[in-house]
Amino acid sequence: MSFEDLPAVEDPPTYVREIRGCSKCGRPARVCVCSALPSQLIELTGSVLILQHPHEVRRSLGTVRLLPRCVSRLTIAVGRTIKGTSRKDAANIAGLIDGAVEQECPVLLLYPAKGATSLALFADSPSFGARLAAAHNHPSSTPPGRAYLLIALDGTWTNAREMFNALPPTWLGADGLVKLVQLPEPSANSSTVHLPEASTGLGTAAVSAGKGTAAQGGETLSLPCLIRPEPELSHVTTYEAISRAVAILEHWDPSQLQKCLAPLRMMTQLQAAFNPAIHAREQEYLAALQQRELSHQ
Repeated sequence: MSFEDLPAVEDPPTYVREIRGCSKCGRPARVCVCSALPSQLIELTGSVLILQHPHEVRRSLGTVRLLPRCVSRLTIAVGRTIKGTSRKDAANIAGLIDGAVEQECPVLLLYPAKGATSLALFADSPSFGARLAAAHNHPSSTPPGRAYLLIALDGTWTNAREMFNALPPTWLGADGLVKLVQLPEPSANSSTVHLPEASTGLGTAAVSAGKGTAAQGGETLSLPCLIRPEPELSHVTTYEAISRAVAILEHWDPSQLQKCLAPLRMMTQLQAAFNPAIHAREQEYLAALQQRELSHQ
């Protein structure tokens, strides 16, 4: 398959701003999160492609740069549009898309647009379950990273909307290359993490007191990492969205998800020491979540 929307272009200028600090996690020394990084990369049966807006590359509180230090088979391509990426990034995108199509691998675009399918429903489907089982039990029959291809957009919600609208027309639509999916809605009466029925665990996991959890009617609710303001209850950082999406697709138990989220949680906690608004967002989130649940009763 030829990927016609990817012309050869000169590499755009880099937007990376040098930050003196830790060489491992990339964070400034006083907010280093190395102690929360997994000792080994978390292996995925699928692949993740992040299309990153150029402004996110130089954003000090950008979360995506931590993800390659946590999970395997993750690719980041920078550009406002597919055509605006560098030669190298364009080749990476083409390789991932072409490989997925060749292997009849599901290509999923994580974006909360009208018509998006719940990722939990997709992950519970028999066809995807069979593909995931084949990747786990017979890895030689399924090329590495080909259980699925998950695509995510990284930017402010305004930037992400612009990037979504600029995606190649061959990607979207009834006969498009990608399937539009979104995370399940959070609920105050259950964990914010939905795991498919085939997974094990209780569906929620507590981290240490004061570090991202709150009691809700005798349960422990795993709070999102609100390092930046989000316009909706269901909206989270790109890092967290990808982590939760992968947890659903890979049928992780809650402890695996918390392991993946640990660096982001630590980053949020350290930032909260300099920005009290983060704790205020957590309280506002819980209040809004409870109010929404009451209005639905």
